[in-house]
Amino acid sequence: MLFCADLLSSLYSVACDMVLFCTDLLSSYVLSPVMWCCLVETRLAVMLSNL
Repeated sequence: MLFCADLLSSLYSVACDMVLFCTDLLSSYVLSPVMWCCLVETRLAVMLSNL
């Protein structure tokens, strides 16, 4: 019984690590360009409004 609990907890921690890793990858690949575009757009809007 204890062995099963250990196995489940280790599997759970591995799954959590994988999920965190995937979300990190996704955020770095997806959110970075999105944030960059938003930054550029806001900069452009500010520049245009100053003209």
